[in-house]
Amino acid sequence: MSVWTVAAVGMGANQGDREANLNRAAAALRAFPECRHFRFSPLYETQAVDCSEPHPFLNAAVTFETRLPAVDLLGNLHRVEDDFGRRRPYVNAPRPLDLDLLLYGETVIREPHLTVPHPRMQQRLFVLTPLAACLGEDYRHPALNRPLGLLEAACKQEENRPAVRFLRPPDWAAAPSR
Repeated sequence: MSVWTVAAVGMGANQGDREANLNRAAAALRAFPECRHFRFSPLYETQAVDCSEPHPFLNAAVTFETRLPAVDLLGNLHRVEDDFGRRRPYVNAPRPLDLDLLLYGETVIREPHLTVPHPRMQQRLFVLTPLAACLGEDYRHPALNRPLGLLEAACKQEENRPAVRFLRPPDWAAAPSR
């Protein structure tokens, strides 16, 4: 029997009905096998970073326990993106849905198609702010051994860093009542 591992996923959208896309993605994540105890961050809006089209993103993060191996979890995330019509014509193209595997427990993975922790998360306020809302500011980045709160503060001090604007509390991703 495999052990439960806490995974963290960054969520973003800058095409179509962004909030509806993230809400549907939240439902798709809850349907993953071998995953439980989902905790969603508030919903934030951020100007696009390193994206050719300037449409703002809606961003959030989700943490949950999983028994899936990291590579299988990443495959499931990519399938959900594909189901939402995500195309990858070039790096950082606009997208209806972006799901990034940010953390997989305390594990550091360096493989050709999988790097965890996400290699640029410490440079991205739109990742750090929602992630700190889920895990707490004292949670330490597994590879850098620095608290998320310090990484977020350092990111806020950098020039030309787009602000992250709070939009909604975590109930945006509430499971529909049955």
